[in-house]
Amino acid sequence: PYQLAGSTRLRRLAANNLGCLLGDEMGLGKTIQIIALMLDFAAGTNKLVVAPSSLLLNWREEIKKFSPSLTTLIHSGPRRTGIASGLVHHDVVLTSYETLVNDFTFFDDVDWDLVVLDEAQQIRNPESRRAAAVKNLPRRISVAVTGTPVENSLGDLWSISEFILPELLGLRESFEDMYPDSDAAAYQLGKVVAPIVIRRLVADVAKDLPEKVEMAVPLELDLVDRARYSEIEASGKAFETNTARRVLCAHAEKTEVGSTFRFDDRPKVHRVLALVTEIYEQHEKVIIFASFRQSLHRL
Repeated sequence: PYQLAGSTRLRRLAANNLGCLLGDEMGLGKTIQIIALMLDFAAGTNKLVVAPSSLLLNWREEIKKFSPSLTTLIHSGPRRTGIASGLVHHDVVLTSYETLVNDFTFFDDVDWDLVVLDEAQQIRNPESRRAAAVKNLPRRISVAVTGTPVENSLGDLWSISEFILPELLGLRESFEDMYPDSDAAAYQLGKVVAPIVIRRLVADVAKDLPEKVEMAVPLELDLVDRARYSEIEASGKAFETNTARRVLCAHAEKTEVGSTFRFDDRPKVHRVLALVTEIYEQHEKVIIFASFRQSLHRL
């Protein structure tokens, strides 16, 4: 019921050319509500989802599962299109924040009917290149998706709102004067942004949730690790090869002097840390299982 209510409100706002902040807590189905919104758009409209690179495959799989009629394009990696026209022959284009910044000239040439930011807290710093890029996209409807709309200060919400509806909270300087980081200011700000915010808490709808949900989330290795994966696959016995591949996907063994490897940049680790952050913000608990002690030590 809460997913139906959320998607209905999203669609009503979009019918009036308005965007929204979908701020439901983790586990309440923000993605499927966005997919329902996408289905309201006529064929041939341009829809863009910007998300952390670790979530692009998951978006593609969720769209395929819940709305197989929508075609998708992941604009990422070395084989991505080099012209704007390569972005307009699909129902939904999926790209990362970093790729959007690098290829902004292509995205800027498309009139987007819908732009969705997943993990929208990524633009909480209004001076960042990614925030500037998404806010300068030509677009009709802007939707921000995040379970943690305020992480550091009320300014986070100003930056996200500037993407959704710039006129709502005005200039940054006047906003900071009017809404200092205090409980009273937060309460007043909440009333101002309420018309464009959908925010439900797990505690409010927990009775509707199943006891356990298992989700397989696909994650893509980078080019270097894909090459290493193929090397491992072509050598060694079956057991040793399988173990080496699992180690590579879990935490890798790039510890040579001068290596640029960062454990927290690995797709699987990046996704885990994002989940843990959101769980922490909700004051909940988490258990992480891993196949290798080295992974747990590094986490």
